Amino acid sequence: MALKMSTEKPVKIKAAPTDHTWCRQIFDALDFAQDGGSGFAIEKEPDWVCNILRELVQQAAPAICLRKPKGFLPRELGLYLGQQCANLYAMGTMFEEATPDKLEAGKRALNLFENHRDKPGVESLLTLLSQLESWTQNFESTVETFEQTLHNAFKAALTQPDYSQAVQFFQGFATGIAKPGLSRSGLARTTTATLIYQKLFTHRREVENLSNYPTLREFLIRNGVNENLVGSIRRLQKLCERIGLRLAKRGRPRKSRKLRPVS
Repeated sequence: MALKMSTEKPVKIKAAPTDHTWCRQIFDALDFAQDGGSGFAIEKEPDWVCNILRELVQQAAPAICLRKPKGFLPRELGLYLGQQCANLYAMGTMFEEATPDKLEAGKRALNLFENHRDKPGVESLLTLLSQLESWTQNFESTVETFEQTLHNAFKAALTQPDYSQAVQFFQGFATGIAKPGLSRSGLARTTTATLIYQKLFTHRREVENLSNYPTLREFLIRNGVNENLVGSIRRLQKLCERIGLRLAKRGRPRKSRKLRPVS
């Protein structure tokens, strides 16, 4: 007996969308708006300041791709938490190395800076140290909050009915924690523009009031950036345009029109 072949097209069964709600909940538990209790609120800052912060965070977090975010996915969550762990380990090590002798030497250096505020770069350095002090005062509570969020993420990943989500999360975490972004020498991806970005961020309120790029160049040099590192006005303009900071360009002075004698 011959078998009759069906001419009907097979019905395609759509897979149920993967639920990543738990990833979003973990991300929501992380406070990105406040900077260590220093009063910095990112939602109140102009776009160029946010772009600088994003650039510096990327240099301090090589495991995370901020330019092309893929959403609230398990691997991206693992990468972020792993990178944060690596950086907190590095910072904790630096705090442990702060012996009483080193702290006393630091106090003497600070007093010396206070007495020479008029020297190039000193005022800027003191401003940065003040901001760092505000942040370090809240370091312990920041670590405790992060640890709790991290433990919650581990528990959530392990209880997912979709086994692959747990695999993606822990693979991302392993990659992130293996790539320290901070060290005594600075950020992992430091470039020739890093110090300029740091100065722009530290003095963002003063920078907003500058009139043009030549004035900005003088401001950076006065606040401790080497003239060769700043480079030409054109280079500085390109760096600023890259982050969205636009100042008036230097223009040629207008030629005064000569008045014709009245006949």
